[in-house]
Amino acid sequence: MYKHVFVAGTFDGLHAGHQAILVRACADGERVTVGLTSDEFVKKIKNYDLHSTHYEERRKTLELVKCCGFPDQQLSSTDKD
Repeated sequence: MYKHVFVAGTFDGLHAGHQAILVRACADGERVTVGLTSDEFVKKIKNYDLHSTHYEERRKTLELVKCCGFPDQQLSSTDKD
């Protein structure tokens, strides 16, 4: 088990794949931090605009997931690194 696990993503339309990543991260680490990509980054990298799931809405969705015990921390992520 790792002390700290970091996962990052867009988390637009939370689905089973996102759930699998978060569950695995929680199983592998004592502490989990999620990097949530900015709207600008999504538009640049994925080449599309998030019409109805802007950053703040995606952040709130992850906050609901936090009620289930993960992630421990959430960060804004603006680049690939």
